[in-house]
Amino acid sequence: MFDLSSRLIFSDRKGLIFMEKKAPPPFNTFPSSAKKGIVFLLLAWASHFLFIYIFFEAFGVEFGKELWLQQSIIALVVCFFTIRVRNWARVLSIVCSVMIIVLYLFVTALFFKSRIDFAVHGAANAILFSLSTFFLFLKDTSDFFKLHSPRWGKSKSEKK
Repeated sequence: MFDLSSRLIFSDRKGLIFMEKKAPPPFNTFPSSAKKGIVFLLLAWASHFLFIYIFFEAFGVEFGKELWLQQSIIALVVCFFTIRVRNWARVLSIVCSVMIIVLYLFVTALFFKSRIDFAVHGAANAILFSLSTFFLFLKDTSDFFKLHSPRWGKSKSEKK
């Protein structure tokens, strides 16, 4: 017999697949680069929402509920699961950040001569997302996330 209380069980056609269920480590045990990456990620998303609000208010356009919902879900999923030390969320965070960096570089270039406030805020957002991406991409952060992310497959004791 084996103890199932510490595992989530999923079934497929070939048999049972176990996923180890572990609580994430406390934030103060994270490596410095992981802490910085997560802090910059949270700051970047907060600044992103502030920019969107200011942008729509400045042009008198109503902020669409669908856009708000989409952006909120992406931010919550990415931030929550990155803080919970899920490697897939770290990778998704990096991918989303790269796309957002490109967007803000375009915003900065577009508004550089006409609306310097948007250009500066866009550049600041690009820097925040870049710093988050840099720190989350470092090897010690990557190793930390891989070590603490749940594992898929049969555990060593069931393979024998």
